[in-house]
Amino acid sequence: MNEKIKELLKAYGLDEKERKVYLTLVGENELNAYIIAKETGIHRSTTYDILERLISKGFVTKYQKGKKTVYASLNINETIAKIKSKESILESILITLVPELEKIKDKRKSKVRELTDKD
Repeated sequence: MNEKIKELLKAYGLDEKERKVYLTLVGENELNAYIIAKETGIHRSTTYDILERLISKGFVTKYQKGKKTVYASLNINETIAKIKSKESILESILITLVPELEKIKDKRKSKVRELTDKD
């Protein structure tokens, strides 16, 4: 089952270290970056970068607990809801963006003139 989860996370775009950190957090309630780095074998500064990427992708949250910053995986239903929200935003952007990009492309084509021997 763990390999299937890893493959699904990979298909979604999480790299190997992101998957490792995320699955470590799923197995725990909450952890600080030091413990995550220790458990995953990933350098602590790299762990902070990975955690920030996972937060931006909607897989992890961070909060203050006393004087410490701790990280926790989001409930999978929350993650799915965030992913769907991002997909709908992307769809609306694409609906607007694609026609504009096509106009730029067509405009550029009309400015290009092919030279032949007759020119």
